[in-house]
Amino acid sequence: MKLTAAAAFFCLFVIPDLAAAGDERRASQIWLGLSVMDFQYKEFSNQDELLNREDGLVPGLRFALASPAGSLLIGLEATYQTGSVDYDGQLQDGTPHKTRTDETFFDASFTLGRQVHARSKIHLGAGYHQWDRDIQPSGRGSGLFERYAWIYVLLGGEQLLWQNGKHQFSLNAQATYPVNPTMTLNFTGSGNVSLDLGSQPGFRLQAPWRIRFANGRQLEVAPYYEYWQLGRSPDVRVGTWIIREPRSETGNLGVTLSVSL
Repeated sequence: MKLTAAAAFFCLFVIPDLAAAGDERRASQIWLGLSVMDFQYKEFSNQDELLNREDGLVPGLRFALASPAGSLLIGLEATYQTGSVDYDGQLQDGTPHKTRTDETFFDASFTLGRQVHARSKIHLGAGYHQWDRDIQPSGRGSGLFERYAWIYVLLGGEQLLWQNGKHQFSLNAQATYPVNPTMTLNFTGSGNVSLDLGSQPGFRLQAPWRIRFANGRQLEVAPYYEYWQLGRSPDVRVGTWIIREPRSETGNLGVTLSVSL
């Protein structure tokens, strides 16, 4: 997927059309957008010492659908993000090691929501998260490809904080919990090896600011912060090697820019 081509389409065809006169407002909304996140990942030893970290900006794309169904609101959202970040860690013998890591993230979620007050909504749902981590070879360090994947459940709500004419500002908060997260890596001479990771609670905070235009379309700028944590895996023996995945924490600070169609 070419992010540059998508960005060009967004800027040349979608944004200029916001000023055009259009039809009436529709109950269902489709959102298309761009995103960028400051990815911050850390792995820790059993003594909570930092083993390695990855940091960098990762751009992406966003699709979302919101549609009423009786008294409920159905929500679908999918994001795709890819980019290269800095890796700062160590080799097996403890020697400091720096390189780059190619990251690819895919996330899809489904929610059911309900209006509980003129300014408040609650929602629950489930999603799927996949992260491909391709650590590049450098110096004495060989490359390594890992795939993290899990289903998660979520529970949250949205509160309208301020509204003035065409503008509105809200706060969206949700708790997340991964179910049976795994990490799969390609281990030399033994094929793919899968490790079961520990499930730990996480959360996501988002503050969308929306502007409604005369044709009913909207522009949304939504800064967010999301936090995932995964527990250490059990040891797995592969030949003469003992493989384990350390405890990890991920904190992503980002923003999405979307328009409704």
